[in-house]
Amino acid sequence: MHYRKLETDPAYQKAFARVKEELADVIEGELYRRALRGEEEAVFYKGKKIATIKRKSESLLMFIARGAMPNKYREHTSVEHIGSVNLVGRLEAARARLVALRKREEDEKARADRHMTG
Repeated sequence: MHYRKLETDPAYQKAFARVKEELADVIEGELYRRALRGEEEAVFYKGKKIATIKRKSESLLMFIARGAMPNKYREHTSVEHIGSVNLVGRLEAARARLVALRKREEDEKARADRHMTG
């Protein structure tokens, strides 16, 4: 029912988009809270709670930093290729293998059909 209304009902589409945005805002707020303010976490010793600490999420903070400052905090990677690749030759060889495979399948199907009919 949801998907049908989403495809056909403009009012439903608009309401769904609004709720989706609101949910994204709630999720983003929770990510910021966990990254910057942290969460209370119990500390146990020999099975007994002895303290409570506030644990912040460094990994969430890094995701936030990458989103806010991608030029500074994105992962930097580079790929180098030395040598050459004969792409045309490789594509032609792959095509030849595919043609041969299809021919073999057609021959096997024809043999099976002949066997079944007579």
